[in-house]
Amino acid sequence: MLTFMDAQLTIRLPQNLLGLVKRAARQLQMKQADIVRMALRKFLSSAAPVASSSLFDQVADLVGCVDSGEVDLGSNHRKHLRTRMRRHGTRSA
Repeated sequence: MLTFMDAQLTIRLPQNLLGLVKRAARQLQMKQADIVRMALRKFLSSAAPVASSSLFDQVADLVGCVDSGEVDLGSNHRKHLRTRMRRHGTRSA
């Protein structure tokens, strides 16, 4: 894996993680840096995308997935909340 690297990144690893990197490098007969690059590539290609979308986009699949039983809940939420609070013996605001 000989490629020209134009940037350098310095990281600090806990001893146990460094030990795992060293062991993998020995077993695969590769440089430690190559092991770290492979691990980063694998993680970044399978990880969830970075939150570059809006908050709505992140929860869009959840919108409308719960049925409240009230068809006009969005427009009359205060009325429904007061009714529910009275039913359960809670004082309304």
